[in-house]
Amino acid sequence: KTAEWLVSKMQHLDLKQLFATPLQGQHHTCGDQAVLGAVKTRDINTVEWVVNLLQGVNAHVATTTQGLHDAIECGAFDIAKFLAQHGANLELATRVPGSSLFANVFVPTNLLLTAVFGPKTEEKDSLAFLQWAFQLPTTTEKAKLESNQDGNNALLGAVSNGKLETVKWLLGLQRDATTNQPENSHAKPLFSIDHSNNDGETALIIAVTHVDDDLVHWLVEQGCGLESADKKNG
Repeated sequence: KTAEWLVSKMQHLDLKQLFATPLQGQHHTCGDQAVLGAVKTRDINTVEWVVNLLQGVNAHVATTTQGLHDAIECGAFDIAKFLAQHGANLELATRVPGSSLFANVFVPTNLLLTAVFGPKTEEKDSLAFLQWAFQLPTTTEKAKLESNQDGNNALLGAVSNGKLETVKWLLGLQRDATTNQPENSHAKPLFSIDHSNNDGETALIIAVTHVDDDLVHWLVEQGCGLESADKKNG
């Protein structure tokens, strides 16, 4: 509806040129601002309309990471997928100061970690997005394993947010990574179940701290080291 209203009010204008025009004193274009506003309200129709309008135009809207960050942060995974499919780069690990719709701070963040830590959505939605993003040929192993400034990777993020199915899936990738390997293969698993953050906390320690019995029992069954939890808790 927003897109239809814009068209009706601007019939006499060259909309492609208008939306590709940089705002005064800024790197963002009018199209960028339209997309970012639509992301905030989860209006995928407007996002699609503007991006499709500017296909082939040297505009920021299809390549900026800001809209992608904001979409993932608010759990608008349908918009995040659309932007990623139209040039927004999942590999970009940082955003510039003040770029987020939600915070005027510099937050180094991996977009895959944002999907684990950020949105207050159903786990099935964030997990489906992660599964989609992980299988993209452009998603590197480095991006999958990257930790944030506190040393928390996707596994620890999933544990701290009580996302048991996500934890199971991530550690399933660990097992898949070594499937069908020769007996003498020294291939390492994708995720280490005993990975610790900067405070020395492992997945098991975090689960115990959050009193998440289901996660604690499952992690112990999978062989998560009890000695690290004992050492942390004295």
